[in-house]
Parts: sequence; C-alpha cells; structure tokens
Amino acid sequence: MKNLLLSTMLILLTIMTACTKESELINNNSTEERPVLVQVSVIDALLQGIYDGIYPIGKLPEEGDLGIGTFDALDGEMVMLNDTVFQVLSTGEVTIPADTVLTPFAAVSGWETDTSFVLANNNYDQFKADFDSLFPTPNLFYAVRIDGLFSHIK
Repeated sequence: MKNLLLSTMLILLTIMTACTKESELINNNSTEERPVLVQVSVIDALLQGIYDGIYPIGKLPEEGDLGIGTFDALDGEMVMLNDTVFQVLSTGEVTIPADTVLTPFAAVSGWETDTSFVLANNNYDQFKADFDSLFPTPNLFYAVRIDGLFSHIK
C-alpha cells in the first residue's frame, strides 16, 4: 500500500492538469466549465530563492482536490490527492501537515476524468512512447492519475 501511495505521489509530482482531446483544444466553443489550474505564486519565484510560505495549505482544497507544491523553506514536497495534502520529507516519510502550514508555491486543480486508457508495457521506453502519444501537445498542463501495482519505482 505504501509503495502504491508513494508511486502515485511521485507520478503526480511530475505531471499536472486535465486530459483534453485535440479537437477540444483547437475548437472549444463549449460553455461547459473545465477544471482550472490555480497557482500559489510562480515557479520562477522559487528559482529566485523565494522560499517563504505565503498561503495556508488548509485553503488549498477550496481551489481543487489534486495538486503539487512545496512547503515553507522548502520543507518537503507537497502532493495533494483527494482533498488531502501530504508532505513528503527528504527522509521519504510521508505526513499530513497542519492546515496552518504555509506554502510558497502550489499548483492545484479539480480532478475530472475525461479519458481512460490502459498502458501495459513493462519496458520503460515503450511505456513512455505510448504515454506521450496520448497527449496532443507538450505545451499544456495535464493531470494524470495512474492506478497500478508496482514492484518498484526508480
């Protein structure tokens, strides 16, 4: 169970926003609302050394139920899954921090499944090629949920 939770968190740390069909990207005249990506600050602020928390993590579930980020003074990686904020420490320990803990950067979205598919390759290169072929452009954000059993993750 711990490996599955950790693997899901690691995958979510690398990929963000909602899956969208190419035709919807080109001509989206729909009045239907899609999930929005909400950011606390910008990644460039972190790159400039601005690590002081400014937004309480207890407010993040008001913006969405899935996200990534970090904590005040870069005290671990933030993974938000199903409205719960997890703190992944440098030791590998995963905790649930107090709602009052501040974040200098977070990216949060509401989860909405619009596409499902199966990838069953054991070869990483083929898995990556198959996965990458499912998205119309690398210039958008995507939120991806991967369910599976993993013997190990590297």
